[in-house]
Amino acid sequence: MGDEDEATEASKSPGCGAVGCGGAIILVAVAVILGAITGGDSDSNAEDRRFAAYDTCQQFVERRLKAPGTASFPNYFEDDGEVVVTGGPIRFTVVAHVDSENSFGASLRTRFSCVVTTSDGDTYQLVSLNL
Repeated sequence: MGDEDEATEASKSPGCGAVGCGGAIILVAVAVILGAITGGDSDSNAEDRRFAAYDTCQQFVERRLKAPGTASFPNYFEDDGEVVVTGGPIRFTVVAHVDSENSFGASLRTRFSCVVTTSDGDTYQLVSLNL
């Protein structure tokens, strides 16, 4: 009867559950690896990267304007469809416009499409820019 009591007691102990300790460790390892592969972007981190891509594209556009000091870009945070950022977490395409003065002082609206890449979310490289 002692052996039966020990077997019953062992099955009642909390232990590692149905997956087992080894299975739980494997599940955690898979989650960590998948997070590293996908960039582990939370929604807010992904949004931060999209905004950074837009900000970077603005800088590249300003470098090509006749009067960069007059540049006015739409507000990224307004949901009016004037700024569209797609892609991620490594490659982003930004479509928007800039209002700026030309060499004669006339204000013009220019649509642009910009593609940038990042490997770390902090530094962005220009792939293409169409004005």
